[in-house]
Amino acid sequence: MSEEAIAQRVIRVIAKNKKMAPEKLSPATRFDNLKMDSLDALNMIFALEEEFDIDIPNEEAAKMKSVGEAIRGVEESLKAKSLAASRNDISVGKLGW
Repeated sequence: MSEEAIAQRVIRVIAKNKKMAPEKLSPATRFDNLKMDSLDALNMIFALEEEFDIDIPNEEAAKMKSVGEAIRGVEESLKAKSLAASRNDISVGKLGW
C-alpha cells in the first residue's frame, strides 16, 4: 500500500471519527485544534487499528498529536506487522511446514 493511500485512509478515519469532511484535514492538522479529548483520541486509535488490522502500541499512540503523526504511526505499525509476518514465514519455512 502506498504512503499516499495510507494517508488518505488515515484522514478518512479521523474525519469520520470527528464527523467532519476529510478535505478539512491535512497532515499538519493538530488534534488539539480539533478539540479532541482523551476519549476522542482513544476512539480514533481503535478506529485506526480496525481500519488497518494493526495494533498501535500505547507509547506510539501517546506521541500522536497531529494527523501527520497518526499517519506515521500507522505506517510504522504496518511495517512492524509486515516484518513480523515475514519472520514468521521464514521460521515456518525452516521447519518445513
